[in-house]
Parts: sequence; structure tokens; C-alpha cells
Amino acid sequence: SKISESQNNAELSYHMKNTIAPVATNAFPNPCTEGVYLKSLAEPNEKFDIFDSLGNLIFTGQLKGGLSYLNTKEWTCGFYHVRFNKTGQNVHFVKS
Repeated sequence: SKISESQNNAELSYHMKNTIAPVATNAFPNPCTEGVYLKSLAEPNEKFDIFDSLGNLIFTGQLKGGLSYLNTKEWTCGFYHVRFNKTGQNVHFVKS
């Protein structure tokens, strides 16, 4: 009936407005050797922290225009965790 169709459309509209879409974040190339790009489509000037595999904070930075390049040439080989501060998104990369 028309009433139930209208109610279904209203419910669908409500759910679409109140659903949080995943935020696209990325680290590439992965694994990296000399450098890595960090990218976030949600916040172009997002601040981020990088932790080593032991959980030690080793770097803090800020994206510029949604993208930043980090020179990792002198970093120890291993697994790194990036936490974007405002969105709470996380990415990982390996330095080889």
C-alpha cells in the first residue's frame, strides 16, 4: 500500500542519513623502502602519529592537502602503525 511504501522510504532515508561511511585512508607503497605516502580523503590537514611495533611514538605530523610524504630511508625495518587524530582512522605499513 501507499502508506507502507512511504514509511519504508522514510526509514531508508533516515538510515542513510545516520550511517557513517568508512573514511578512506591509505599508506603507500607498502612495503616501503625509502619513503611512504600517507593519504586521507576525510581531513586534508589531519594530524597523525606514527608508532613502531613496540608502541613507541616515533613521529608526529600533519597532512597537507590530504597527502604527505615521509622519508623513511633512515627508519628501522619493521611494522609501523599510523593513527589519524581527528578521524580516528588507522593504517599500517612495513618498512623493508
